[in-house]
Amino acid sequence: MKNLIILFSLILSACSGINFREPAQIKNSSLDEIFTIRSSKVPVDGPDLFTMADESLKIMVDAEFIEDLSLPLEKAFRIELVVDPVTYRLNQKIYYGPHSFHDKEAVEGLKNFTRNITYSKGMNAIFPYYEMYYNALRGHALSLKNFILLKNAPDINFPNRVNFFMESPGYADRVVEDNKMLPALEAQIKEENAKQKSLTASRKTLIAELDKLPDDQQLKSIIARGDRKEAAELIKKYLPWEQMAPFETKYWNTYLDVMENPAPLEERVLVYRGADGDFIHSAEGLSKEAAVKDGRAFYMSTLMTKNQGSWNRRLRSLETMYTKAIGEVAEGKDFATAVRMSALFTNHAGDPLGSPFLSFTPNVKIAMNFGRQTIASFLIDPRLLSYNYLGISEEAEFLMALTTFPDDMAGLLVYNDHHHTQYDPINFTKNFFNDKLTAKIEVQYGKEAAPDIVNKINKNSYNFFLNQYKPKIEGVAYLPEVIPGPSNLKYYNNLKEGALKPLLGPTGNLNCATMVQLFWKH
Repeated sequence: MKNLIILFSLILSACSGINFREPAQIKNSSLDEIFTIRSSKVPVDGPDLFTMADESLKIMVDAEFIEDLSLPLEKAFRIELVVDPVTYRLNQKIYYGPHSFHDKEAVEGLKNFTRNITYSKGMNAIFPYYEMYYNALRGHALSLKNFILLKNAPDINFPNRVNFFMESPGYADRVVEDNKMLPALEAQIKEENAKQKSLTASRKTLIAELDKLPDDQQLKSIIARGDRKEAAELIKKYLPWEQMAPFETKYWNTYLDVMENPAPLEERVLVYRGADGDFIHSAEGLSKEAAVKDGRAFYMSTLMTKNQGSWNRRLRSLETMYTKAIGEVAEGKDFATAVRMSALFTNHAGDPLGSPFLSFTPNVKIAMNFGRQTIASFLIDPRLLSYNYLGISEEAEFLMALTTFPDDMAGLLVYNDHHHTQYDPINFTKNFFNDKLTAKIEVQYGKEAAPDIVNKINKNSYNFFLNQYKPKIEGVAYLPEVIPGPSNLKYYNNLKEGALKPLLGPTGNLNCATMVQLFWKH
């Protein structure tokens, strides 16, 4: 086993070298060059097209035009994807020179590229392209290649329609010039694929032994006894790090770090899950009946439960899901690799079968739609909840990877045990979970402290989810007089340097930001 541990550490260190290569290391290719629209080679004397471009682009994206007098004459526009550091707004900054909007060919090229990085066949949203841009910034060759191919491609909504840009005199030259970067990128991709193949073989040698570990060292047993550190270390060994783009690597690194060291209960937020059809796993030493009564159970994603083999072996699906429906997109394998998290989010919203995620909602009414027989409530570290920005907005879906832990559960309601709920099911359900939350906090903190902590949890939950869920949040109390901000600031400011933090307001109020927005900051 000692040799296997050494092997695993070598795999991780080698993978980091692949995934985080800087753009400067790719000869003759940079994101800045790809995101530059060159000026036409013909004289530019047409009308000012600023209004037309402004109106056209702002239908698609949140664009900000910035005049840049230092922009060379041969460059008409330079595009930069940013996340505002204060508001967290996703924004495209478009820099232009004195003559840029008189160059119709360049303006049409700008519109074409922007359109193609805003819409895709399967994901009509800007988020996947921010994920790919994040990867490209860190030198991910496939992401850079994808952007080159998108830059001069036909209108993605009407691929058979020839537009003005493609008919322009300089179109063919633009394609040739941009494609000059492809050979260097293809060489890097080939080199990295060879390294990945070797690292994958080494990792599979390791996990072949882990598949066969005794029952008490299998993931389900580890979670049942609440050993977060051991669970995180085991999952790390199965994850296909060598095949990940930087954004996906960032997700799993931060997720597992928080999973291993979550915030205390008083800093968590309250969520619900409609759990019809879910298998209830009991905490160690408890029968199913006792786990339901005490609220000490856990759930696992369908990637784990709708699978075969030992509980460790089922973690192999973290790799095989890449070639399943849950991990694919219409644009193909190369595109899916560059937008992996967005692909998983999109496909989970459509059909969660085989998904690595569990879904939660802050709204008990929505949970009741998915839980006609069983509903569970949980206290979750907000950093573990990722808003599904590609899901159905009315559901306010938040995703958590692989599994909950027994200490996460706040309450478990099986309606068959409460036949009278048919008379007032909503209020009964809300009151049931309020009572369960209070009881859990009393056990952890004592009866005297419990009311203030319950109020803090409810206020943090309301503030956190309000950004993404505008209607009234049923099941999360609105408490305007409760001010948990200073406590939040104290906790998160004391975390280690570089630790992932949720979006905090100026006074410390807890707010929600998408994974894209948070990763841009961290």
